[in-house]
Amino acid sequence: PNLVTLHRTLKTSSFILLLLKYVPGEDLFYFLEQSCDHCEIDSPDSLLSNMNPAQQLSHTWLHLISSMFSQMCDTVAACHDQHVFHRDIKPENFIVTDARHTREDSTTERKVVVKFTDFGLSTTDAQLSDMDCGSAPYMSYECRNNAAPTYSPCAADVWSLGIVLINTCVSLKLLAIHPSHSLIQVVPL
Repeated sequence: PNLVTLHRTLKTSSFILLLLKYVPGEDLFYFLEQSCDHCEIDSPDSLLSNMNPAQQLSHTWLHLISSMFSQMCDTVAACHDQHVFHRDIKPENFIVTDARHTREDSTTERKVVVKFTDFGLSTTDAQLSDMDCGSAPYMSYECRNNAAPTYSPCAADVWSLGIVLINTCVSLKLLAIHPSHSLIQVVPL
C-alpha cells in the first residue's frame, strides 16, 4: 500500500544507505502544524459541540483524519503481515501528499495520500529487549518505562499509531509536553 518505494540499498563500512523514491509533500507533523490555523468550526451540532468552539473539529476535518488514519493503519498492517515492525512510528515518518483521482463520471477528485517512510529502526523480530528504540513521546508504556524484560514491536507500533491519532485529532504533541512526565501511571490494587 502506501509505502515509500525503496529503489536500492548501499552498504559502506560504517553505514547502510537506503535510496528511496522522492515523494513530494510534507511530513504529517508539519501538515498538522500548518493545518491547525486553518481548521473550520462547524455549527453547534458538531461531533464535539460540548467543547469550547476553538476546540471543535469540523466534519470536513474529521473526514480527513479518518481517511489519513485509515491509510496509516492499512499500511502498518501490511508491514506487520510481512513480519516487519517499524519501531519509530510518529507523524514525521508519514508523508502527506496530494493526489488526483479520476472518477467514473470523468470528474477529477483531489485526495490526500499518506505515505509511510523511514524504516531505519525496523525489525523482523517478534520479541525484543532493546527498550530505548524510537521517539520517546510515541513509545509504548513498557518501552518508555523499561517495564518488562522484552516487548512486542508489533504491539508497540499499534500503541504509537494511537498516539499519532491523538495528535492528529488535537493537533498537539500530547505526550511531548514534558518528556519526563508519564501520562500513564501504574496504580497498585
